Amino acid sequence: MYELKLSGENREALARALQGTLTDLVALGLAVKQAHWNVVGPSFKPVHEHLDELRDELDEFVDEIAERMVALSISPNGQVSDVAAITRDDLLPRGWIQDSDVVRLIASALYNTNLHVRELMATIEEIDTVTADLMHEVVAGLEKQLWMFRAQVR
Repeated sequence: MYELKLSGENREALARALQGTLTDLVALGLAVKQAHWNVVGPSFKPVHEHLDELRDELDEFVDEIAERMVALSISPNGQVSDVAAITRDDLLPRGWIQDSDVVRLIASALYNTNLHVRELMATIEEIDTVTADLMHEVVAGLEKQLWMFRAQVR
């Protein structure tokens, strides 16, 4: 009764863009937490703390994307098995990771995630400006974090 009416094609495009973004952000968040637990080296403390800040921001984005999906009557899927099946590859090696490698790997993951979210965002710009605005916020946040990690690459 109170559902927003979207055409089938527009609804599918929004669902693909939002689910793709959600999946990317969940996967990136898991990688960030893995790095947080396994970082070692002389810059351990600042990298460890920066990873916590990044994870908090990613968690906020995940929740905002999922809530937008629900507002559009699209069921969000953040099941670990489904995220793992869709995720392109492991973002980090297993085991301890040197602090300088963590910074480089997270910068790379941020860059790749940002590119994918930008591609998804472009598909819905004309369909739903509210959703596009939310995705703009995600892109801006990813790009700010990318800048901060990229500045640490030696």
